[in-house]
Amino acid sequence: MEDKMAGEIYIARKQHDTNDNHICLEEWLSACSTDPSLRVVSELSAVNPATGEAEQVASNGCAFYMHPVQGSLYVFEYVHGKIAARYDQQVLLKARELASRLGAILHDERGLEILA
Repeated sequence: MEDKMAGEIYIARKQHDTNDNHICLEEWLSACSTDPSLRVVSELSAVNPATGEAEQVASNGCAFYMHPVQGSLYVFEYVHGKIAARYDQQVLLKARELASRLGAILHDERGLEILA
């Protein structure tokens, strides 16, 4: 069966449009520090497509998660009071766990809550 969703998913508070209800960076980093399956990184490596040169890019609140069975690597990124991740069926369970821990919900790019 083909996934009907694509794009990114977000972990956010229900009232994510107000600044006082955002997930704080410190709160996110604290949740990551107590979860051995997440590894926070302060720098990311990237290749400049124009020059082919490797570059280091500062990261603020980026955490890697490796799926325990498939071994796929996922990135959870702190962005403006929300946590973003590329949608994949395999990452949903972890995203739900993190949302619960942060007192938040999952929603898609259109702002629709992901229930199932």
